[in-house]
Amino acid sequence: MSRHKKHRTRPDNSSGDLAGAVLTAYNWSSVRRIVKAYDTGIEFSQNEHIGPDRFFKLLEDLDITDSLPAKLDRPRIAAIPPAYRDMFVRRYISACITQMADQLGWLDLFKTTAIVSLPESAGRAGQNPPAREPPKANEGPYAFLDPATAPFEDRIPRFHGTFLGILQGRLERILTAKGLIMARPVADDELDLLMGRASNKLPDERLFGECRTAATDYYSHVMGNNEPLVTPLLSRMSGPYMFLWLRSSGLLGDMVMGLLRGKPMMRTRTPDPSGKVAYEPTEFGAESGLW
Repeated sequence: MSRHKKHRTRPDNSSGDLAGAVLTAYNWSSVRRIVKAYDTGIEFSQNEHIGPDRFFKLLEDLDITDSLPAKLDRPRIAAIPPAYRDMFVRRYISACITQMADQLGWLDLFKTTAIVSLPESAGRAGQNPPAREPPKANEGPYAFLDPATAPFEDRIPRFHGTFLGILQGRLERILTAKGLIMARPVADDELDLLMGRASNKLPDERLFGECRTAATDYYSHVMGNNEPLVTPLLSRMSGPYMFLWLRSSGLLGDMVMGLLRGKPMMRTRTPDPSGKVAYEPTEFGAESGLW
């Protein structure tokens, strides 16, 4: 087997896969098609032989709402070195998912329940701080990524600390039960092995289910028993979007890696006056970012 990764030279019909799945994105079979299209786009972006025009065409295909391409700064996108394109595409996909949720009428509900917030509203009272502030410009790849991301940065969501804390707790219990949480420091080569094993124990379909269940627990946490009929509906609609945002951005993988390293992304903090448990990012969580 060759040691060199073979990249796609064409992105297949990503936009067709997305368009066919998005309206029924509440079950795993449909979400799997969306994930496949996004993964194909990310893999395609890593091909250093793809020119700026073909790369921009990929971005057009990934946004089925057709609302972002007109806002993009093509010269700044063309200036992104090929090695950093996949990082840009992950940010862009997060914004595409936001546009999809907005067009289908769910985004306002997600914002109202505070499970996610956008930069324009992230500082409102009652919302936990984001896991991390956006990276500063002119730091390594961000010197290229931040200017190119600027036109849609306000569409990249941040997640409520309580939801992230609940999800992390669920993943930690699974990894512990599978014998993957070590009671000692983990070396880098061992971490790679553990990540591979975790991928087998926590396939995408299981992670999708955990995100949906964590959403249910989040709504029960913030609403109590006041809306017993509303909580299942909110969970059914928001769970898939949480999974798509977290997985495509890489934050879900970072959360698993942090647990395996013994450095979780979230920690509990002093309960609020109501006695409910609250969460805040750890140092690793602050470093990992949301995309």
